[in-house]
Amino acid sequence: MTCAPYVVPASAVLRCDDSVAKAMSLVAASCFAPLPVLSAEGRVVGLFGPRELARLLLPTGARLAGGNFTLGFLSEQPEGLRERLASVAGDDVARHMAPHTPIRAETSLHEALRRMHHGATYQSVVDDQGRLVGMLTAASVLTTLVEER
Repeated sequence: MTCAPYVVPASAVLRCDDSVAKAMSLVAASCFAPLPVLSAEGRVVGLFGPRELARLLLPTGARLAGGNFTLGFLSEQPEGLRERLASVAGDDVARHMAPHTPIRAETSLHEALRRMHHGATYQSVVDDQGRLVGMLTAASVLTTLVEER
């Protein structure tokens, strides 16, 4: 079986040159689902979602060091965190997106489930030219399977 029956429309898309501020608004409006980022040619080049937003709240050292970095010097107050986001709000979203390898509608459901198991709960689905067809999400697959019981 392929992924095709489980592909749903993307709730929104971002362009590489969209601002982080626009991306934050669209991600929030999509219930914090990761959104595909498209090149000028309309090809999927990455994702931007809650993970990327959380990463923007951390200093570079913390991102590079993983869990071995002391964050006691950072403000945990909402105002301080908002200031960190405001400092990158004008950046192009491409600068902060996560790399992403899309799948095709012909991808087997087993492969998509394997990717979900490894954390890819939102996967962009593309055509032969790499243009967005839709999204495969954990909800679009698992909800249908649970309902079919």
